[in-house]
Amino acid sequence: MQWSIADAPALLTSVRSLGAAHLALSTTDLVPHIGVEWGSFGQVAVDAAAHRTQGAHTLGAEGSFARADNDFPYRVVNGNGYDYGHRQQSPWQRWQGAAFWRWQTTAQRTQVRLVHQQQVQKLPGAVVHYTTRDGEDLQTAQSAVQLSHRGRNQSCAWQWAGQYATQHLNYVDFGREYPKGLREEDYRQQQWWSSLGGEVQLAPSWQMAYAVDATHTALHSNMGRFDEVARMALQQSVSLRLYASVQCSLFACYDTTFGTTCKGVELRLMH
Repeated sequence: MQWSIADAPALLTSVRSLGAAHLALSTTDLVPHIGVEWGSFGQVAVDAAAHRTQGAHTLGAEGSFARADNDFPYRVVNGNGYDYGHRQQSPWQRWQGAAFWRWQTTAQRTQVRLVHQQQVQKLPGAVVHYTTRDGEDLQTAQSAVQLSHRGRNQSCAWQWAGQYATQHLNYVDFGREYPKGLREEDYRQQQWWSSLGGEVQLAPSWQMAYAVDATHTALHSNMGRFDEVARMALQQSVSLRLYASVQCSLFACYDTTFGTTCKGVELRLMH
């Protein structure tokens, strides 16, 4: 009898990947393509991807652009009648792109990846009858540089991964109640993350892995109480794996000489 619950996950991995949400520094092979999509309310999206492999080296890039007018219709109750309009000033645009270089052999793998995403959108706020507001502007940008290396031989494996990421959020609300006619909030965050780990084969059926992650995050803003916030974290993990199989045998017998019977179940644990 063979009992299989699930595929065994990778034993050597970063500490943050042991949680529910994590950033994977691996890149799947891109399928070269160019695509265009249309949707309602003026939505259009264009994306493209390409890669080239020569020997152990692979270069790849992908990018996309999307926009939408979001001119949603609405109805306002006005006495015994209705007034119809459109929820304007809520369009958005998004650009994103990525490029990577990978060197891979049967025993080692090294990768560098660049990622950038930027989005601009307007927030119309509440619909107020007989009132036209300029709305709110929200701009976000994210960039990251990721590096990773992984190697393996017959008895051990090792890996290193690192990332530098920046995030920028700018919010502007236009209104006569604010000085200079607007309110602006600006946030900038920087994060450095690094992970180092190793795996060793203790015995034919025993494996052990150790990993350590270091993270430093800094947040800057134009808000007086939160103008500069920083956080540092150091996380460690130890993982063990035992390969074993259980053999179950059902047997029954009958002795014709003495007229006796026997039956039972035999379990064997085999490493």
